[in-house]
Amino acid sequence: MAHAQFQRAYAAIRSGIPHEATVAADRCRALFEELDDARGIWRAAIVQALCVRLDGEADRSIRLLQDLASHPPADATPTDLFIAHVALSLGYRFVGLLEPALKWHYQAVDTARDTHDSLLLASTLCNLGGYHSDLHNPEEGCRLLEEGLDLASACEADRTTVIIALNLSQAYAALGRHDEALTLAERYLPVERYLRAIGGSEPMVPLTLALAYANAGRADDAQRVFDDVRCELVRSRHEDGTPQVFWAYVEARIALVAREPARAAEIALSTLSELDERAVDSPFDLMQLHATAASACEMIGDDRRALFHERCRAVIRERLARLAAHVASLTHTIRSELDTTRAERDRILALHSELEREHERLAALNSALTAQIAENLRLHDELKEQNFRDALTGLHNRRYLYERGPKLLESSLHNGLPLCLVMLDLDHFKRLNDLNGHVVGDRVLVALGKLLRDGLRENDVVCRVGGEEFAMVLPTSTAAVARERLARLLAGCRQMRGLESEAPLPLDLTFSAGVVEAPAHGATIDALMIAADRLLYKAKNDGRARIEVAADAPPAAPDFIASSPAARETIDQ
Repeated sequence: MAHAQFQRAYAAIRSGIPHEATVAADRCRALFEELDDARGIWRAAIVQALCVRLDGEADRSIRLLQDLASHPPADATPTDLFIAHVALSLGYRFVGLLEPALKWHYQAVDTARDTHDSLLLASTLCNLGGYHSDLHNPEEGCRLLEEGLDLASACEADRTTVIIALNLSQAYAALGRHDEALTLAERYLPVERYLRAIGGSEPMVPLTLALAYANAGRADDAQRVFDDVRCELVRSRHEDGTPQVFWAYVEARIALVAREPARAAEIALSTLSELDERAVDSPFDLMQLHATAASACEMIGDDRRALFHERCRAVIRERLARLAAHVASLTHTIRSELDTTRAERDRILALHSELEREHERLAALNSALTAQIAENLRLHDELKEQNFRDALTGLHNRRYLYERGPKLLESSLHNGLPLCLVMLDLDHFKRLNDLNGHVVGDRVLVALGKLLRDGLRENDVVCRVGGEEFAMVLPTSTAAVARERLARLLAGCRQMRGLESEAPLPLDLTFSAGVVEAPAHGATIDALMIAADRLLYKAKNDGRARIEVAADAPPAAPDFIASSPAARETIDQ
């Protein structure tokens, strides 16, 4: 009965039914405690920790799982450990912490190998390979997905095979390996196969097949597949940006290959004009849509739009390249550490079998290993703090804003206290860099960061979230109070002179800012940032050196030209 309750809880967790999962997990633990079964209690604690995440307490869930994974029972099986490891990988991924998410994904793959369950390993490789593709690291994604596809095919697991083939075909396309993408898509993604395997419609599958045909220059086949799924796309259109972007990219790409640049431009530009690009989950698809728009506009002679979209594509590509380099470096380090850990573990096991009588020596080795793990955790904590800092200004960064901001907002909402969020942008920063050079620009950013930090309270959060863009969370402050503080800071900004040992800074530096108050203008950090950003754009458009404070109603959305990072640069120019 205890094991049955465990399976029931795990199934409810995967189905997203929190109450049923919690009831089953609590009953499971109670039964195992009656049996005094340490391994069973440990397994029940894992599903209880997963239930905590379903209830919205992701950070506490991770802490519980981390503790359980660090102290497994002596008789824990590889499958038991796998459940803990994959739960940690998905938990860290859910809260957006890249390094630990990658670490536990690789640990889950390593543990899945120990289970000797080919299908379990294939699914885990699919998760990790797809994650690498999302992080714009398709080379590593292809390596993992190719291994997973071989395993799933050997197991005749149609559903897993189709899902892996979908991810792998997109990874091949990202690498420009269009012939391999088409071969894979034609074999695994035809409509009759994926409907049988998945048991329902999934527009991303035929869209990926249509893209493979288009990239191979087979416009008629691509259009045929796209037309077959068009009605389903309209019915199941997602509200977030990503599927819409991929859909538009595929359709525009087909039109471009069919030598219909005007239609391709119309599709791409229409979609881009409707998007809030900051809300798009797949920057790669957005980059491809901008590239298609640029090519189409160039072909129809609209050079101005072509140049604009080519610049947008370049900005996104540069950001993705930096992310890919960071992920590749992390991956190399994590794999090396796992290889070292596995080798060390195997060596200790061999020594244990050969020198069973030398208990004292084995105890010393285990103590040294524990000390090393503690040191690694300490270094990890130090690296985590470094990851929360902006290297130039010493302020916190966007990652810290999303770590600390929601907690402050939750506390303010819970206690009925005001909280303001401010988006602030230095005026004419591009012109300043062009006239004075990037060294002076960096000095201005450092000086502004110090001014903001010194001019606010200790419990206020100040973050540099972009090139010349800063965000501030001001707990217990009303919009009126926030405006007064920003007015003083604006006056101080005009008089910034830098350090005495350095050349003076340019005169009359100013910034523009947008101020919103929770919960009137948003109950999440993302919502508040969007609202404040809109006010910031209004301040820019109304002459700069202004502080726009939200009225009672949320600010209206600007048109598309003011909703992208490239647009603000255009405004400053």
